[in-house]
Amino acid sequence: MKILGLIPARGGSKGIPKKNIYPLCGKPMIGYVIEKALKSKYINRLVVSTDDTEISRISKKFGAEVPFMRLKNLAQDSSPTVPVVKHALDWLKKNENYFPDIIVLLQANSPLMKTEDIDKVVEKQIKTKADVAYTLMEISHPSQWLQKLRKDEPYFIFPEKNIESFKNRQSIKEKTYRSTGVISAIKTEYFLKNYNKNPRLCLPKKGQKTKAIVLDPVSSVDIDNFLDLYFTETLIKKYNLK
Repeated sequence: MKILGLIPARGGSKGIPKKNIYPLCGKPMIGYVIEKALKSKYINRLVVSTDDTEISRISKKFGAEVPFMRLKNLAQDSSPTVPVVKHALDWLKKNENYFPDIIVLLQANSPLMKTEDIDKVVEKQIKTKADVAYTLMEISHPSQWLQKLRKDEPYFIFPEKNIESFKNRQSIKEKTYRSTGVISAIKTEYFLKNYNKNPRLCLPKKGQKTKAIVLDPVSSVDIDNFLDLYFTETLIKKYNLK
């Protein structure tokens, strides 16, 4: 099977300038993800999609391919991932006649993902013949407690039934999860048939065969600001996670 690893990595991040190549314990952040992906027993091609020449240079240095530069209109703050994947597939098909069976999306700002996690997601997708398989992490507090604010007035996101019946975290048996975006495996034919109908394929959807695996909190780290960065540096140093 042709399994394409694809790392979207635009250059215009705001929280941390040039976040995807920002030094993390002496190594560009994207370098961690590239190294993990190259060790996968399933991914047989690894491409970085970027609009930034420096990200391109560093990605190549770590062993990834950058056969094209991403279009500027696909590298804005509000740019969704699905058109980025479509652009990569179109370019590879047109210029190299390359068409993968599976696309494995890897988040550039999740440097603590594990190679075995990548392989577990791919295995889940292949063995279950899922359209999409992706990663979740457990939510530490029950979703029934989630609230919003109208100015300074709180209200429950989910309709209130009986507050007295609400249980604390320790006594709830059924766990709740959220998508991490760290790793996703998508059947390419399914993607091309549905990308314009569903701009967020990596979520449960009626008519879509969706599977998931649960990552531990460390593997789920998602760096968006300097606090996330300092926390991740501490983890790397304390547990020798390089």
